[in-house]
Amino acid sequence: MDIKTILAAVDFSAPSRLAVDCAIPIARRLGARIVLLHVIESPTVYTYTFPMTAEAAQQRRHEQAARMLSALVAPEDQDDLNVQVRIRHGHIQNEIRRAIREENVGLAVIGTHGRGLFGEWLIGSVAQDLLRAVPSPIVTVAHLPRTMSFSRILFATDFSEASRAAFELSLDLAEAWDGELIAMHSVEAEEMAYGGAIPLAGLAAEKDYLTGEARKKMADLSADAMRRRIKIETVLADGAAAGKVLETADRVDADVIVIGVEKKGMVERVMVGTTAERVVREARVPVLCVPLRVAEFSDEKSAVEESHSSRPTILF
Repeated sequence: MDIKTILAAVDFSAPSRLAVDCAIPIARRLGARIVLLHVIESPTVYTYTFPMTAEAAQQRRHEQAARMLSALVAPEDQDDLNVQVRIRHGHIQNEIRRAIREENVGLAVIGTHGRGLFGEWLIGSVAQDLLRAVPSPIVTVAHLPRTMSFSRILFATDFSEASRAAFELSLDLAEAWDGELIAMHSVEAEEMAYGGAIPLAGLAAEKDYLTGEARKKMADLSADAMRRRIKIETVLADGAAAGKVLETADRVDADVIVIGVEKKGMVERVMVGTTAERVVREARVPVLCVPLRVAEFSDEKSAVEESHSSRPTILF
């Protein structure tokens, strides 16, 4: 695990303030610096019609944002943490992505379900877009019922490559916190039916087979965790994955949910949605989304993708 810099994206909404509260204990435990980032959106038509007035307004907003960012961290935290403030101007998603790359961010923290003081950010929408594009792991925060911790990690897996990347990070965090890992998988009806190709009479046998395979894979995960002396519990559920992840998180009193994410096409997202998106939207604890691959994005590619991409989605 190489997390030396944690970025908290701030639009001054309540969820983005929770993101700061979430980032501080993580940075303290990992010895990482914190970058508090606010993006002031690109100029509008008003800017070109009244350039002097607009320039003065932008400058006032810049100064106000700088004061407010600094005030988000208590003096005692500023004394023992490396906290840096960044204010950028431009397209919100593009600037966050550039900041993540240029600051060598190992973990980003973003609030969901809120609107900022200045009105431009719909932080939930920004978070969803970044989950599909940013190469760094992202913690999304809508609720923070207690001080952020990785003492009880619920790792949701579908045994994909993306899930493996999430599992490795879960092990690292459990080790850093001396925490416990709860690994879960849900066998869904759709998975068994393969779109209705299997007759109902054969579903019971198919379910038994898939459950048996899942137990074997869970045993492999347990063995990996035990080799690192990390306490692990495994849970096999039956039903729609997103609902079972949320139910299990409540039942085991998880501090955080960890899921792997990867890109899928727009049509699939519109038709069926994704497990990860629902979990991020409805979870009562922070959700750590871990991307399958790290990719570099040029400034030009970022701009083009924001305007013309097929808006890939995520799975867990």
